[in-house]
Parts: sequence; C-alpha cells; structure tokens
Amino acid sequence: RDSRPPRPLARTTRRPRSSTRLYTMRDMLVRRTLVALAPALLCRPEPSFSAATAFDELCARLDAPQLQEPAVAPSGARPPALPAWIAGAWRCRLTLRAFATPQGVQFIGAAGRPISEAEASAAETRSKIGSTVELDLRYLSGDDGGSAFEDRPFNTRSRLDAFAGRRVVSSCAPCAEAGQAVACVTVEFRGPASQKTITNSARLGVCGGGQTPAFALSELSRAVFSRRLQPGDTRNFPPILTDQETILLLQPSADGATATGRLRLVSYLQPLDQLYFAAGKRAVAISDYALELHRLA
Repeated sequence: RDSRPPRPLARTTRRPRSSTRLYTMRDMLVRRTLVALAPALLCRPEPSFSAATAFDELCARLDAPQLQEPAVAPSGARPPALPAWIAGAWRCRLTLRAFATPQGVQFIGAAGRPISEAEASAAETRSKIGSTVELDLRYLSGDDGGSAFEDRPFNTRSRLDAFAGRRVVSSCAPCAEAGQAVACVTVEFRGPASQKTITNSARLGVCGGGQTPAFALSELSRAVFSRRLQPGDTRNFPPILTDQETILLLQPSADGATATGRLRLVSYLQPLDQLYFAAGKRAVAISDYALELHRLA
C-alpha cells in the first residue's frame, strides 16, 4: 500500500489577469478618448458637443487640399440659425489668397472646347491672387432675438455685382417655390438672362461661448443660369448648371464691431458634365479668401 499523501487536485479555475495589464489597457482607452475629444473640449462650455464637433470638421475643410462634395440635406431642412452677433449691416473685404485645380485644368474647361481655354482661365484667376473685392452684406435678427439669418436676396445681389466689378443684377428675390431646398433665390440680370440659386445643404458649427462665439458654415448650392430668348431669336441656349460649396469661418472681436475669417469657394461637377464620373464628386477648383467684416449698423 502506498503510504504517500494524496496529490492535490489540479486547479480548474484560470488565474486572474494581471491587474497591471488591465489598468494599462483602461488607461490607454481613456487617453485615446481625451485626445479625440480635445478639439471639441476647447470649443466648450456653451455649445453642444455636436456643434463643437461640426466646427472642427468644417475648419478642417478650409485646409484640406481635396474635398468630397457634401451630401444633400434631407427634404424640408431649413437654414441653420447663426449666432446673434452677426445681425446687422457689414462692409466686407475679400482678398484672394490661393487658387487650385486639384484634378487638373481639364476639369474646369467647357465641354468640347480646347484645353488652352481652361489653362487661360486658371492663369487669369491666379493672376488675381492678392487682389481685393469689397461689398456690403446684411444679416437679419431671428424672431427669438438670440439668432440671426442671412438676407439672401440682398447678399446674393451684392456678391454678383462685386465680383463682376459693375452692376449686373436688376433684381433678386426669394424663389416663388423653393420645393424641398434649404433656400432658394431668383436673380434677374440687366441683360437677357436669369439665375436661380438653390441651396441644397447647410451645416453650422459654433466654437466658444458668450455673446460673440466664432462659427463655421458650409452651404452646397446649385446655380441654374438661363438666357431669355429675345424677339426674333431662334437660337437655343441650354441652361448652365454649376455646383459650389461655400465654406465660411468668422471670428468676431470682443465688442462685435469687426470680424475676421476665411472664405473658401469649392467647385464640383454636376451630373450633366462630361467628366462628372471621372471627377468622382471631388473638388475641381478651390478659391481661398481672407475675410474682414466691419459693422455699418
């Protein structure tokens, strides 16, 4: 008979993991979360988390060398309410700082025309880098007194006249029927032409609290330019469609009397363009401006 003591039963339970390893993994996750939230935390305390995140994302679009066309807003979306400090009349000064054709000049030329025309157009735009355009802008107070909205007919007319360098607009008014668009204005030019500008999406981001927070705004619009037939004119002029994203960043002074910022105009091709699928809904032209606002009223 074996007089040795019986062997202990084998352990069937797993040894606990190292508490040091658990702490390290948890600590790593916390640090990752804080790094991800850092830009948004800088934009608090007043705005919501989503507003701060939108601000960072829109600011990033101001520096990106290439951009993807934003999605169209859901049907029935309305323009976002801007911070109340922007309400009033302003004198705006725009200075062209940069111009780029991320996919090549062939994407900005007219269909069927020589590429030399597109190259000449790009060269002409680049020759204007450093030049300044001045115009008046107007924003209206919201019904609640704590927000503001763009006076689109006034500002559209002012922008078109300023960039043309002369009075080219006869009248500008909200569209009689905007459908499911975010906003819509109709322009009648002094010549036999008209244009409808349809805003299909808008996104706002706010950074900072108090009475004068900075904000960033992106709007995607489609302009439909049409030539009116004159008596005896039998020529056919199909409408010209252009898609453009406007990205605006404004930082007001403490007293709200002035503001500085940036403006980026991004051109995309629309489905009727021959190179639409080759462009892949990415930007074909980008113009960057420095912006100054001085309050008039």
